[in-house]
Amino acid sequence: MAEIDRSLRIRSFLNDWFAVIVIALAIAAVLSGWWAYQVNLVPDVEEEQRLTDQWSESTSFEHSAVIENDSLPFAAGEVVVDRPLYYTALSQELDGTYSYEYTADSGNLAVRTETFLLIRGGELNEGNLTETFWEVSEPLATRQSTISPEESHTVAFTVDIRSVLETIATVESQVDSSEGIVDVRVVSVSDVSGTAENEEIDRTYRSEMPIVVSPSTYRVTEPQTVDEVHRSYETVEVLAEPSPVVAYGSIVGFGLLVALLFGV
Repeated sequence: MAEIDRSLRIRSFLNDWFAVIVIALAIAAVLSGWWAYQVNLVPDVEEEQRLTDQWSESTSFEHSAVIENDSLPFAAGEVVVDRPLYYTALSQELDGTYSYEYTADSGNLAVRTETFLLIRGGELNEGNLTETFWEVSEPLATRQSTISPEESHTVAFTVDIRSVLETIATVESQVDSSEGIVDVRVVSVSDVSGTAENEEIDRTYRSEMPIVVSPSTYRVTEPQTVDEVHRSYETVEVLAEPSPVVAYGSIVGFGLLVALLFGV
């Protein structure tokens, strides 16, 4: 009996509001149908950045020394490479090479490098000289070459450690002071020009190889080198694919509204 009363009340409500309900459902169905059409058949167009070219360039240092005097651990004439520590009594000269190279699909670069020895006195903070009291520089090598991708522009140099110690002693004697920290480093400045990946290049890079010297030993600390990656992008328009939830949800919603409209 209760179910019959409920059915009668529903029929009475639909009878009283039939036109309003039909119009509301029809509008909702049209709007959901338009939404489903826009989502599935007229997707949005978005702009995105796409990588077109990429190339890189880098610099590096290598160092070695020739053993001049026999010893138990080292034989005279032996070449020790990239050692954490060198002994002045066994080898008084540090041989090094500086290299510049780049990686690209195409290119032609002219590289000119000046390498010099820089000796400074001053205040050192976290590996950087914050105050310079005095400075002496000595040219070591200059080289110019034109290289293609994957080729290396290399400059060889030699540092006379005894001469470095004598220079430091002479300066401190002349200024009558040993105030501060003495900073010794090999500096290579490269002027790079030409084209790489169809890009015009005109840059200058500075790389440094610090050397800690004492009367008995010397060692190379962490070099400051270049490691650059260059990227070129283009803006393209792509179709934005709707998520499955939105795509299928819009169709299901439209179907339900149409079914409900016909049911009413």
